Amino acid sequence: MNIKEKLQTLSKQLNLNDYEIAERIGVSPSAVCRWINGSRKPSASHLIMLSLKFPDYFNKDEVMKWLSKK
Repeated sequence: MNIKEKLQTLSKQLNLNDYEIAERIGVSPSAVCRWINGSRKPSASHLIMLSLKFPDYFNKDEVMKWLSKK
């Protein structure tokens, strides 16, 4: 599953909107929206924040794999 799909799943399963996800990780809702629609990818620091705030959806092994591809 890629980052976009993980965010879509997280949003649906936890019933969180872009604003709520953004608030939890300290970014703008528009940034989360761009990640979810696939037009942008989160930075390394934002991927780490996602893994800290939502470890059931972004585990550290996946995050490390995505970071190694950048």
